[in-house]
Amino acid sequence: VMVLSYEDGIDFLEKKRIQQEFEAELETEREMFEVAAEALRHYQETGLHTTHEEMKEWARKLITNPNEPMPKCHK
Repeated sequence: VMVLSYEDGIDFLEKKRIQQEFEAELETEREMFEVAAEALRHYQETGLHTTHEEMKEWARKLITNPNEPMPKCHK
C-alpha cells in the first residue's frame, strides 16, 4: 500500500485538472477544424462567399445596430 502525502495528493489533482483542460482544448480545436473543413468544402462546391471587407463593414455596423443582418453570400 502506497501512502501519499498531502502535497502528493495536491500535485496529482493539479496534474489531473491540467490534463482535463488540455483534453477539452484539443476537443474544441478538433470541432473548430471540422467546422472549417466543412465550410471550405461548401465554398469549393458552391463558390458562395462573403469578403473580408464585407464582414468588417458588417462588424462596424453592429456597434450601432446589434440587429444588422449579416451580409449575403454571393459568387
